[in-house]
Amino acid sequence: KWTLDGSLFRSTSFEDANIVEESDIISVENINQTAATHEDENNMMIQSDFILPLGKKGKAEFGVKGNLREINNDYLVHEDTGAGNWITLANLDNQMIYTENIFAAYAMAGNKSGKISYQAGIRLEYSEIITDFKRTNEINARDYMNLFPSVNLSYEFKKNQFIQSSYSKRISRPRHW
Repeated sequence: KWTLDGSLFRSTSFEDANIVEESDIISVENINQTAATHEDENNMMIQSDFILPLGKKGKAEFGVKGNLREINNDYLVHEDTGAGNWITLANLDNQMIYTENIFAAYAMAGNKSGKISYQAGIRLEYSEIITDFKRTNEINARDYMNLFPSVNLSYEFKKNQFIQSSYSKRISRPRHW
């Protein structure tokens, strides 16, 4: 069985906020700010998988996948300096382009022999992440390769009664915010 899947996702969001911080302490000034954020996101995924029988009860799987993502986040904060005089806070005014491209390939095989079932696989993943701050001209580019093995073993005592053991390596990616 061979499959080919793809998807495209686009979104736009706007957020405006009024921030008021009041203090009961006379020596501490109140803060009055406005914040504006405009964000555009584009995601594209393409994946292909190939599954073939392996013996009577087994199968082998092979596949590739690409996730391409770009987020354009334009934000700024203004602060009231008094009497309605608003200034832009330079350290809170920027446009960030966040690019995350992940490419992966995997192979996996499994079978059953009597009461024992087993499956083993490997996934190779290349990640490329770039944060580009346009107004401050700061670019941070990172790329890395990871290998993710997995093994599953199970023993069936009776129908629907079994013991299972597994190992897999995983990754947890931070969100762009």
